[in-house]
Amino acid sequence: MSNENDVLEGFTFKPEDDGIPDNIKKRIEEESFGLQEGRLYIVLDSTNDDSVDVRCYDTTSTDDISPAHVMCHGMLEILNNEHNYVTSVGHDVILNFMSEAKKENEEVVITKQDLGSNIINVNFGRKH
Repeated sequence: MSNENDVLEGFTFKPEDDGIPDNIKKRIEEESFGLQEGRLYIVLDSTNDDSVDVRCYDTTSTDDISPAHVMCHGMLEILNNEHNYVTSVGHDVILNFMSEAKKENEEVVITKQDLGSNIINVNFGRKH
């Protein structure tokens, strides 16, 4: 079935999206399969050691602007315009944690779970 738009399980690419590279379209299609209705999602996707792609998904099905929409747009604006600052603050948080941990132990190896935050770690199981 051919349509003006490519449709996959409720996700639609519009003709103006033709400039999106195929590998990014594939990531968007994969990510959108597991989203729940009525929420906003911000996805940070490390594409290599130096860059991060940021995408936001809106599954609210409303034209109303909620407080979550306001915060989402604010965070996206900061990420887009102050990415060096955001990265610097992230480095500071990690270095401060390492400094505190080093006071207690000579050898310090930390993982993302050690940082403790509002980031919920989801385990999809070990991949073979």
